[in-house]
Amino acid sequence: MNLLWTAGATLGTVVAYLAADRLYRRFRLVLLHPLLVTSVGGAAVLGPRPQLLGHYLEGSWLLLWALGPATAALALPFFQSRAVLATNPAKVLLSVAVGTAASVATVLGLGGLLGVTPSLVRALTLKSVTAPVAVALAPDVGVDASLVSCGVVATGLFGMAVGPVLLRVLGVCRPLARGVALGTVAHAMGTARALEQDGPEGGAGGAMALSLVALLVSAAVALLR
Repeated sequence: MNLLWTAGATLGTVVAYLAADRLYRRFRLVLLHPLLVTSVGGAAVLGPRPQLLGHYLEGSWLLLWALGPATAALALPFFQSRAVLATNPAKVLLSVAVGTAASVATVLGLGGLLGVTPSLVRALTLKSVTAPVAVALAPDVGVDASLVSCGVVATGLFGMAVGPVLLRVLGVCRPLARGVALGTVAHAMGTARALEQDGPEGGAGGAMALSLVALLVSAAVALLR
């Protein structure tokens, strides 16, 4: 593995993210969120250059590895608000289970209605699972991990950008409920957004939800193999 590409991919991604984060902090527009800006910017720069994209993907192994510890770090807000979650275990579990089932059912239903290829449908059933788990489950559902990653990232970005607005329109105000909803639909990105907007209680709800989604989907994949 070329250390130059590893250093370039890591440093380039971090610099781009920090620049986008500074822009977001100045204007506070959801469309300028650093995750959205860096993803779209990266696609615009690397997408038309397959060879450069290949080098970037090869060199981004360190960033991919860091997804695991970054996701595990979301346990901190969960621990801080464990007392709040302990008073609502049944509601949280039911909400996450229903949300997960609805997410998978929507993919299967729309996929069949629109004539989407079976491999793409299988990949998109993992779209609401946090990236490290979704990538690990990809071989079990017979799809390429990169295809699953695209679905996970797109879902996270969309949920992070649209979710808070939709929840506000629907009148969902309690931080715990908002966090559970965002964590269920948009995994770690939604949880980070909940933590940003609703503090430790929102982040705790999101962390609990993304963990439960990962467990439920993993169990379903194991049973259906």
